[in-house]
Amino acid sequence: MNAASRGTTGSTTFTRLLEMLRPDLVRFAYWLARDRSVAEDVVQETLIRAWKSRQDLKDPTAARPWLFTIARREHARLYERKRLPTVDVNINSYKVIARDFSDDENNIVESSRPSQRTDAIVAISMRIRVCSICSSASRTDSSCTLTARRAAASLQ
Repeated sequence: MNAASRGTTGSTTFTRLLEMLRPDLVRFAYWLARDRSVAEDVVQETLIRAWKSRQDLKDPTAARPWLFTIARREHARLYERKRLPTVDVNINSYKVIARDFSDDENNIVESSRPSQRTDAIVAISMRIRVCSICSSASRTDSSCTLTARRAAASLQ
């Protein structure tokens, strides 16, 4: 009975501590995210993680930096790169794409020398991206292509 009451008192004390530090956490998360809703989400995830590992906090005076560390890591988790599975692509899979964007009947990937095939594939994929960007931006293909070439030239 005594141990059960101590557990309730410890949880109540920890809850008060979290309630007291919540405004500071919201300010810190807002400073990190620059968006109120993202900051609220980060604080909520921080409090959940803190609650789950409340037994790890030995010194209540270390709660503030401990919570700020959890908040900083929660914010960083928002921006972790998702690793997408990669697939092996056969050079012959570019036939349809190349013929769609080629002016002549010959496939530019197959007709190029092996040392130039990578450049041809990059050119094809850039053309596909430019066309999709043009259609979504309601611009003509020629103006988008010109803009893309100027941008590529400025990067070189």
